[in-house]
Amino acid sequence: MTRILGFDPGLSACGLGVIQAESGELRLQECAELKTRSDARLEERLAIIYAAVTDWIARWRPDAVAVEQQIQVKNVGTAITLGQVQGVAMLAAAHAGIAAYAYTPRDVKKAVAGTGKAEKQQVDRMVAVLLGCGERKIREHEGDALAVAICHLHAEKLQRLLKEGYRQA
Repeated sequence: MTRILGFDPGLSACGLGVIQAESGELRLQECAELKTRSDARLEERLAIIYAAVTDWIARWRPDAVAVEQQIQVKNVGTAITLGQVQGVAMLAAAHAGIAAYAYTPRDVKKAVAGTGKAEKQQVDRMVAVLLGCGERKIREHEGDALAVAICHLHAEKLQRLLKEGYRQA
């Protein structure tokens, strides 16, 4: 059994999602959207995000934390802030002794929908199908967190297969 915590960074709203893989089957464990108040100071908002990620790690004990890494942002200030939010999630993982991995939106889209140019709706549909969500409504940031967790599972499986293939050759 493998359990992954996915994290979609954002200062105003971020997504958290835990998935579990067992015997080739994926299951949604929990997902949520965390919002911070825009009138709070930056360090307060980062502390809230850190506390939430730390709490999720303690409750779910994931094998890894997968973070979406934004590489194309229109505003330098936004890029810096997103980097700080990503860093907070990775720091929470490090303090818990868990590895953290970062994936670009293109990597996530390719892993979940089969193409790095997939539309948001296509990725959301595939997340729902892969996790057997049925009619359950998944909010935007939750879906992004779950997608990055799925991406990590695919990347981890590929790395394991490559290592096994090299051992056999």
